[in-house]
Amino acid sequence: MSAAVVPLASCTHAFIIRPRVFPQVPPYSAVDLAVARLRKREDAGDLLRRDPELARELGVGRPDLRLGSYDDGGLLDINHVPAEYIVTVLGFDRETADRITAARESAGRFTSARELATQADLPYDLIDSVKHQLLFL
Repeated sequence: MSAAVVPLASCTHAFIIRPRVFPQVPPYSAVDLAVARLRKREDAGDLLRRDPELARELGVGRPDLRLGSYDDGGLLDINHVPAEYIVTVLGFDRETADRITAARESAGRFTSARELATQADLPYDLIDSVKHQLLFL
């Protein structure tokens, strides 16, 4: 009988003390996640202004080159990334991404969101909706 009581008592004790040993993390809301992403973008932008060389080493805006785990909050260097990252990071369709890369090849590089929209012949509203993620390096 005691052989069955010891495991039962141990399990009961473990369930009783579990919340004190492993406190539950509250679930994050969509707002919390969006604010965290925005902070990461701001931090990456600050890093880019303070130490551009380190930012480049960490791959800020270049998910295609990122070797480490630095999270820049979804920034994208539109002048250098391949089309597939324009699709995955910005959520554009492949045709739009191809138009951007073709315009980039003919223009050399973009200096602003407005220039990107004009050169790629895209609605400014589309580019305006993602300009907070764009870098023009």
